[in-house]
Amino acid sequence: MTNLLTALIFLTSACVHASSPAFIVDRLPLNAAIQLAQEDVFGRQYVLPPELASDTRPVTLDLSLAGDQKTQREEYVRWLRQMNIAVETRNGVDHYRSFKPVAAPEKMVSWVYTPFHRSPSYLATVLSGTTGRSSQASSESTSGTSSGSLSGSVSSSSGSFLSGEGDSLVFRGTRSELARLKELVPLIDVPAQGVVVTGYIYEVQTGRSEGSGLALAAKLLSGRFGVSVGSSSSMGNYISFSSGTLNAMYELFSTDNRFKVVSAPQLRMDSGKEATFSVGEQVPVLGSVSYEDGKAVQSVTYRDSGVIFKVKPVITSSRISLNVNQQLSNFVKTDTGVNDSPTLLKREVDTSLTLKDGDIVLLGGLAENKDSQASTGLSFLPKSWSQKSDEKSRTDMVILLQVKKV
Repeated sequence: MTNLLTALIFLTSACVHASSPAFIVDRLPLNAAIQLAQEDVFGRQYVLPPELASDTRPVTLDLSLAGDQKTQREEYVRWLRQMNIAVETRNGVDHYRSFKPVAAPEKMVSWVYTPFHRSPSYLATVLSGTTGRSSQASSESTSGTSSGSLSGSVSSSSGSFLSGEGDSLVFRGTRSELARLKELVPLIDVPAQGVVVTGYIYEVQTGRSEGSGLALAAKLLSGRFGVSVGSSSSMGNYISFSSGTLNAMYELFSTDNRFKVVSAPQLRMDSGKEATFSVGEQVPVLGSVSYEDGKAVQSVTYRDSGVIFKVKPVITSSRISLNVNQQLSNFVKTDTGVNDSPTLLKREVDTSLTLKDGDIVLLGGLAENKDSQASTGLSFLPKSWSQKSDEKSRTDMVILLQVKKV
C-alpha cells in the first residue's frame, strides 16, 4: 500500500557510498525517525524531551547522496533545524530540544506627515496606541485643536519612533506599523468640533423681599417663549430652555431697570478647550521677598479682579457638556495683617451643564447683600429729630448664555 509508512536503511554496498549506509525515511513519525537515525545510522546515545518523544508528525528524509557519515550527520542536523529542533552534544550524548526561531527584524521606514486640522502632538498621542506602545508624550487632551504649542513623542525599545514635536508628525518604524498609521490618520486629522458661546452678564439690583436675581429673571420669563417656571426654591442656580432667542430675552431684560448689562461676551472654542472672558482690573499684590547682594527685594504680582467667566465645552454627537466657572471678585484695603497688600474678596460658582445645540441657560448664584443707613434733618436740630432710613439691598450676577455648534 502506497500510504504505508516506510523506513529504509541501505547498508554498505560497493556501488553507492561504500563508506556509509544510505538513510531514507518516508512519512515516518518524527520520534521514530530520530530513534532510527540515532541508534541504527549514527550509533549515538541521545536524550529526547517529552514534546519530541511524543511528536508523531510524519516526516520524509533522503540522505542517500549525502556522502560519508559525517556529511550525512551535518545534513541530518540541518534538516532538524529547519523544523526548529536543535541537537547539542555534551559528554558524547546528543541532547535534542525545540526552539523558537528568532524572526529577522523588519526593515525600518520613515514617514513625515503635515497635519491639515489637528496638531502633531494631538495626533502623536492618539496614534501611539496603534503602534503597540504607550505614550510618553506631554501633549494635548484627546479633544485637542490644531494648536502646535504642545509637543509629544513616543518611542519603543524596538527602535520605532513617533514624534509630534514641531509642525509635523514624524514616524519611523516597520512597514506594517506605517500601514496602520496611514489608515488611521485621515480618520483622526479632521476639524475639531467647536461651539460659540454668546451671552450677557447682568448685575441685578433687588430688594430683600424680591428674592434672588435668578428668581426675578425667571418671573420675567415665565409665560413667555414657552417657558414655565415653578417655585424659585426648585431652580437651583440655573434654568435652561430650548425655545426663544437670545436677542429677544435681552430685549425683555432691557425693559427692567433692575437689570444692568456688565458685559456681553462671545467666545468661540473647540471641544475640550477652555475659554476665559474677564472684565475688571489687575491689582498689584505683594509677593515673596528675595535677597540680592544682601538687599531685600519685594516681588509684586498682578491678580485679576472683577467679573471672570470661564467655559469649557465637551461636544458629543447629540449633547454639549458645559463646565462654567463664574467669579466675582474685588480687592479691599487690608485692616489687619499685611496692611500694604490688599485683601481679595471673591465669590465663585462652578456649574456643569448638559445642553442641546442652541439651548439657552440662565445662571445665577453670585449675590452680595448690602445694608445702608442714612439720616436726614437740619444740622442745628437735635439728632433725635432727624429722620432715619435703613435700606437693605441685594446685588446678583445673572448670566444669560446660548451655545451653538459651529
